[in-house]
Amino acid sequence: VGARAASAAYRSWTRDLAGSLGRCGVVVGSGLARGIDAAAHEGALDAGEQTFAIVGAGCDVPYPPEHDSLQARIEAVLRRTRPERTVGQNFLFGDLQVNLSELKLHREDQEIEITKREGDIIRFFAANANRIVSRDELYKEVWGESMSELGTRTVDMHIAKLRGKIEKDTAEPEIIMTIRGAGYKYEL
Repeated sequence: VGARAASAAYRSWTRDLAGSLGRCGVVVGSGLARGIDAAAHEGALDAGEQTFAIVGAGCDVPYPPEHDSLQARIEAVLRRTRPERTVGQNFLFGDLQVNLSELKLHREDQEIEITKREGDIIRFFAANANRIVSRDELYKEVWGESMSELGTRTVDMHIAKLRGKIEKDTAEPEIIMTIRGAGYKYEL
């Protein structure tokens, strides 16, 4: 098999694998990039180098990998992928008891209905507590696509609507806080 055929086969295989696994955070250790030109392996380093492909990260790590670099990239993929694995269907969010299977929140005797999208936003914040989440990251993870200029307003409008349901005082939010110039943050 020639280098070009191997190159096309490898590229097709990694795309198929990434598509079938979605964003599950799989790390693929591979020497297959050896001898394949850089264009054949998205994000590959110089031709002839072995790499590790981190599916869902959109990057490769040189082989042998530097431990700190590899660990940081794997942790970044795991942080961004499948947040529902870490919070489940029922959890506390601020002073609210969340039930995502019924799309309901409870605060004392009050029941609050939410949309699926609002549930996805809450789940994402709960899984990413105590860190700033940019509008771009929130849009990418909750809506599943890259953000356009319109996306910024979409995120802001959804957050405002959600705050209207969950915050005791929307002028002074305590659950989902705005971090000026950076995004939003939920603190435990």
